[in-house]
Amino acid sequence: MGATDIATLFLDKSMRIKRFTPKTADLFSIHDGDEGRPISDFTHRLEYQELVRDAGLVLTDLTPIERTIHTL
Repeated sequence: MGATDIATLFLDKSMRIKRFTPKTADLFSIHDGDEGRPISDFTHRLEYQELVRDAGLVLTDLTPIERTIHTL
């Protein structure tokens, strides 16, 4: 996972962080040891109000959602 330059966040069905790639730390305020914490607990630099809702839909429907978003 450390070899990828793509920010990827893996969540469980309870919206808790299971794993993440190092690039994810550039967008979210997460660090090693944050596994198990809910994604809603973290701040991020994205203009994306629907983040938690969309993540829940992806986990429920197992269908990807594509959006163009910007950082703050």
